[in-house]
Amino acid sequence: MSHKIYPIGIQNFEKIRNDGYFYIDKTALMYQMVKTGSYYFLSRPRRFGKSLLVSTLEAYFQGKKELFEGLAVEKLEKDWIKYPILHLDLNIEKYDTFEKIRNDGYFYIDKTALMYQMVKTGSYYFLSRPRRFGKSLLVSTLEAYFQGKKELFEGLAVEKLEKDWIKYPILHLDLNIEKYDTSESLDNILDKSLTAWEKLYGAEPSERSFSLRFAG
Repeated sequence: MSHKIYPIGIQNFEKIRNDGYFYIDKTALMYQMVKTGSYYFLSRPRRFGKSLLVSTLEAYFQGKKELFEGLAVEKLEKDWIKYPILHLDLNIEKYDTFEKIRNDGYFYIDKTALMYQMVKTGSYYFLSRPRRFGKSLLVSTLEAYFQGKKELFEGLAVEKLEKDWIKYPILHLDLNIEKYDTSESLDNILDKSLTAWEKLYGAEPSERSFSLRFAG
């Protein structure tokens, strides 16, 4: 007996249908939206299916009837007309780095006094808040702070609190760059990061274990 796979992290309707992923049919509701409404603003929080709904609507308005085979809308829609689609994806550009926010003049809520308190009173931190609660922005802000980029903090609380603005070496390991679902892929990410840091800070390339390379 074959089992369908759950489409974890997949937001593309065409991929879900073509690759045989498990799909909960809500196309009757989608059809109702199309036929009874005009403009919609989708304000549900992240991971609630907005991107998948938009992708489903896109396939529908492109007249891709074959993707809807066996779904409710297949019987509801008779014409399957192909329309021009204008899809503007604002997720292409990231706005979660402190330097970009400050340089490009975006609105920023100043929490640098709390960041300064963290730096001066703690040592190690594990940030376990859920997605989209500002962890990446905090890490990016700390990175700019430890790089001594005083100009980015002009007008913020930490500008008056910090007197020295010393530049420190930064080891920022970003595990969002690619998937690391095997030990080999994780080893590859660690090796590439360590090689870049060794080159940046003048260390000799090494074939030692990762732990020894991290230790310097």
